[in-house]
Amino acid sequence: MSDPDSAGAEGSPERSVEKTVPLTSKELGDSAFGSREVKSGAAKAAPSSEVLSRLIETRTGMPRYQVKEEIARGGMGAILQVWDGSLDRPLAMKVILESGSPESQSPPSPVNETRLTRFLEEARVTGQLDHPGIVPVHELGVDSEGRVFFTMKLVKGRDLKTIFNLVFAGNEGWNETRALGVLLKVCEAMAYAHAKGVIHRDLKPANVMVGDFGEVYVMDWGLARVQGKKDAHGLKLRPDGVSLSSLKTERRREREEAPDSPLITMDGIVVGTPAYMPPEQARGDVEALGPRSDVYSIGAMLYHLLARQMPYVPSGARISTRTILAAVIQGPPTPLATLRRDAPAELVAIVDKAMAQERERRYASTLELADDLRAFLENRVVTAYETGPIAELRKWVVRNKPLAATIAAALLGLVAAILLVNDARIKANEARADADRNATAAKESEAKAKENEIKAEIAAEAAQREKDEVLRLADVQRLKDLETDSARLWPAHLENVAGIEDWLGRARELAGRLPAHRERLGELAEQAFDSSEERERGSSKFRHETIAWQHEVMAGLVRGIESLTRDDRNWSAVTIAALERRLEFATTVRQTTIDDESAAWDLAIARIAASEEYGGLKISPQLGLVPLWEDPESGLFEFWHVQSGERPRRDEDGRIVPHAAMGIVLVLIPGGTFTMGSPKSEADRLKDEDPSHEVTLEAYFISKYEMTQGQWSRLAGQNPSNYKPPQRIEGRTITLLNPVEQVSWEDCSRLLPQIGLDLPTEAQWERAARGGTATPWWMGPDKDSLRGRANISDESYGRAGGNKGNIDLAENDDGHAVHAPVGAFPANPYGLHEVAGNVWEWCRDWSGGYRLPLDPADGERQVPAAEREARVGRGGSFGGGTALARSASRHDDTPEYRAGYLGVRPARRVAPR
Repeated sequence: MSDPDSAGAEGSPERSVEKTVPLTSKELGDSAFGSREVKSGAAKAAPSSEVLSRLIETRTGMPRYQVKEEIARGGMGAILQVWDGSLDRPLAMKVILESGSPESQSPPSPVNETRLTRFLEEARVTGQLDHPGIVPVHELGVDSEGRVFFTMKLVKGRDLKTIFNLVFAGNEGWNETRALGVLLKVCEAMAYAHAKGVIHRDLKPANVMVGDFGEVYVMDWGLARVQGKKDAHGLKLRPDGVSLSSLKTERRREREEAPDSPLITMDGIVVGTPAYMPPEQARGDVEALGPRSDVYSIGAMLYHLLARQMPYVPSGARISTRTILAAVIQGPPTPLATLRRDAPAELVAIVDKAMAQERERRYASTLELADDLRAFLENRVVTAYETGPIAELRKWVVRNKPLAATIAAALLGLVAAILLVNDARIKANEARADADRNATAAKESEAKAKENEIKAEIAAEAAQREKDEVLRLADVQRLKDLETDSARLWPAHLENVAGIEDWLGRARELAGRLPAHRERLGELAEQAFDSSEERERGSSKFRHETIAWQHEVMAGLVRGIESLTRDDRNWSAVTIAALERRLEFATTVRQTTIDDESAAWDLAIARIAASEEYGGLKISPQLGLVPLWEDPESGLFEFWHVQSGERPRRDEDGRIVPHAAMGIVLVLIPGGTFTMGSPKSEADRLKDEDPSHEVTLEAYFISKYEMTQGQWSRLAGQNPSNYKPPQRIEGRTITLLNPVEQVSWEDCSRLLPQIGLDLPTEAQWERAARGGTATPWWMGPDKDSLRGRANISDESYGRAGGNKGNIDLAENDDGHAVHAPVGAFPANPYGLHEVAGNVWEWCRDWSGGYRLPLDPADGERQVPAAEREARVGRGGSFGGGTALARSASRHDDTPEYRAGYLGVRPARRVAPR
């Protein structure tokens, strides 16, 4: 939350004639305000007093909010973090404070009517601004101490001033482009407020909050003004030499000394921050304030971002607010080009227009300012910098270099054709002139002129056909661009919404030209034959190679656009329907998995933090996941991956019962240290499992089951498995609950990031597979412990034609000749099924010796580039013996290798708080 001192009201010129009028007991009831007074400019109770009385009368006896801590405090009010006991959620509460020093021990002064009015107006104005970029007000009331308060959503994040400092330092991935995105959202929020007739009057970086998930909020509406409503508050500063000891605290003295501090009137009321204040506000011209005033303040924030310093304040200087105020009135600030010669000219032009001294020269609205910022980010024409067809063309060429090159080549041909047309027409005119000068050659000249005109018309038609052909070839490139861009618009989260919407616009425009392309394909087909007999015989011989090439290109274009318009909604399909589905998910995933599940997340986060298994681990809500609570046996938390299928079902004992439509279930594995690899005493150990060593990992997610054929089919649009429905092998039918196989490492690395998942590292896989054990198998120290607990090579495998030489556990027959449905065998101590046998599972690492260094976060092996030949698989399979099912056993293959015994178990990092 930002500084509550900046949420005050402007000072009133009529302050000097205020009278003190006590409120009656009827107005106050039993409130703690009963022994205090409210100052008013009239002899009767003011409207704010009436509102206060109603709040007191409706106050319940039971306290709803439990104060946790104070977030910030100022002379006008304090912001507290509270717990809403009715709805079990954290909130921010802003309470009005009495006049005087909030930190002193002296009795409080009477409640100031102007301050109370401003406080109530802030609550009412903010409460009516229903926009994602404006923190919603939940309730207005009076607390147990008789203080007026209102509650708001608790915003977790940092203010824009902090973000600017991260940009300047190049930390945490922040740069000017990301910061411009924040200012874009500020423009959109203010456009909404302006549409409601509300101006902010104190926009500055400290009053903009950036949430942990990219949310942007415009804060502190205490100076907001409703246009059309009388506002007599002017800029009446304290005179020099007036004692302020009774009006401010040491904290406020320190704040006033900072260049970005708010300006205080002689009555102790905040009226804005001079460094970001428009000239009309600095002059005290209240009636001149409007949306263009907020445009100026946003321009001043953009100036701060580009110049690395506030307007009118040299870097590192401490200048009084009065000095800055005078500079604002005289204006303008030091030109950006002087402070940063490398600043983009378009952004400099945007700042100059937004911060123009004369209001009429500024952007008319924050939407116009947003349009120019967005145009800069998208490499389009910025109207504040330049306009016109030439500028538009230049920007278009930069955005579409391959297409521009193709069109340029075509235009050269078109220019040549036009020159030919002009030349023919010139010759026709010369022929007519000759006819006039030479009567004897009139007929011959006229005939020659007509011939040249015909040639000119033919040349013109040829030029038009060539132009049309260029446009068709451009659509071929557009189709390729759509296919390429579709692959990069993952995952289906909010940050890719703009890209998906742009993709859909281009795809629909291309689909609209399908009838014209089909018509041209038919025309080319008509030119394929030399005679009607060849057409009847179905010959595909073309008269010319050029026509054959054009026909092939057009046929491919028509097929591609037809494929684009198929009603295929599979996640991986490159169709309009699939991208519409992707857009729908991206715009709703936060609502469905975090906002709608906020109570579940709050409880899960609290229980994880209190759990002994997790050692005080603190996580935040994970986008795309929904808590499923603890597994009743392992005690570890499990989560539903929403994009991959329906919510998992539990039996009466709380155990998950797999079903074909079920989404992926992720288990949160605690962070910690374990011994990786096999000790020298372990039987059947291999050289590449040596030496065993300790590895420390952070907490992570990994799938409770191997990825099923149903889950892969829903996400990829096809089932690549060798053993798949409705095959029956040794009396058992393969179903969509069987694990997917016949997938390569490359297939998995393409699909999983599209749904926000990844392959586990070897270290993550082995820690999860061991489940806290140190024996060769999680079941025990000898191979007989695998009986009935792992799907390995056995009698049923041998009966189906498998290599009986792999069977090394006598009289073992689990009835599954190939892989079994997930969950068919008991879970390990971490609640994971089939980590021994069933199918091998790909890991993220390149194969390499255990002595190679590991990534400190997730344990990925750092293999030198020259040694990167194969990727690692883990866990054994239905066709392998007991030794291959050991927790330390490793298998490697090339990244493109596929087999009917090779599948995947997805994983995911824990998103930071």
